[in-house]
Parts: sequence; structure tokens; C-alpha cells
Amino acid sequence: MRDGWAAAESERAVNNLIRLGVVMEVDAAERRARVRFGGLESEWLPWGVSRAGTTRTASAPSVGEQRVIFSPYGDTAQAVIGPAIYQDDHDAPTDSADVHIAEFPDGTRVSYDSASHALTVDAGTATVVVNCQSATIAAESVTLDAPETHCTGALIVDGDATFNGGAVTHGGKSIGKTHTHIGVQSGSATSGPPT
Repeated sequence: MRDGWAAAESERAVNNLIRLGVVMEVDAAERRARVRFGGLESEWLPWGVSRAGTTRTASAPSVGEQRVIFSPYGDTAQAVIGPAIYQDDHDAPTDSADVHIAEFPDGTRVSYDSASHALTVDAGTATVVVNCQSATIAAESVTLDAPETHCTGALIVDGDATFNGGAVTHGGKSIGKTHTHIGVQSGSATSGPPT
């Protein structure tokens, strides 16, 4: 009888070592989640992350996400929520082996295609903020495609400045090629300000 119980307990422990579960609830503040596996719902369990030392990462699991559950010694009370596995409701955002993607619930995507050497950030209606002491962009060309570009500080241009269209103004006055001056007279006199 005792041998039969020991064998059953050993089998139970082995079966619980690694399970597949679905996240049911998430407590991001406590870094804990509850998962359902084998018809049972777990206690609040910690989830693993890629880094948790002086370098840290954070990305809480989402409800409905399928995860691997590791239980030391087969004891589900000590279980840890491991990596995620794709499923029909949450499939991979790409089928390319060359593309690394982070996709977020609001539709924002950050992707890098190592085959085409293209880094793309699709932020949609999100706000992108970069805070640093100094930033340098080194490229063969840079295009700013926006209805308006606002520089809040001094602007220093070491090379030529070419204006292909629109108006060039200073202090509310046009200084472009079509501007005119008042008080103009021939000789060495100085003209008046632009009109």
C-alpha cells in the first residue's frame, strides 16, 4: 500500500514539473499572476523575466496568454510562470525568421528586419519621447516629414540652407525672395525694413 502511494505521489510530482497554463488574472504591482492548468486555478505565482539584476526588464503577462509553468519538485505551490507560447488567439506578429518585433495592445510596433537592415517604429497615435544629455544622428540623409517642426532653442547650421517653397519670415516679416522694402533710394543709403 505504501509503495503504491509513493509511486502515485512520484507520478504526480513528475506530471507537475512542467505544465502549460493560461493566465487568468494579473497583479502587476505585486508581479504575480494566477494561471489555469489541468482544470485547476493556481495561487498567485511570480513570472520570470529576461533580466532582473542591475539590468532589468518589465513586461507583465496578459490575461489569456498561454505560458509554460515550472514547478520545482512537482510542487505547484512553488511554481514559477515561464515563457509564453503562441496560440490561435495570439499568434506570432510575423512569419519571417529575419524580423524581430515587439507589438503592443494599442497597435504600436517596433520591428527590426535583419535581412533588409530596416528598423521601424510604428507608433500610430502614441507619443515618442527621448530624454538624454546629448543626441547625435549620423546618416547620409535625414527627412523630417511633418506639417510643422518646432525648435525651442537656438538653431546652428554649419552648411547651406535651401528653401524650396513656402515663406521665410523673421519677426513676422517676410525675408524671402519676394519681400519688399520701404524707404528705398539709390546711392549708399540704407533701405528701410521689409514691409
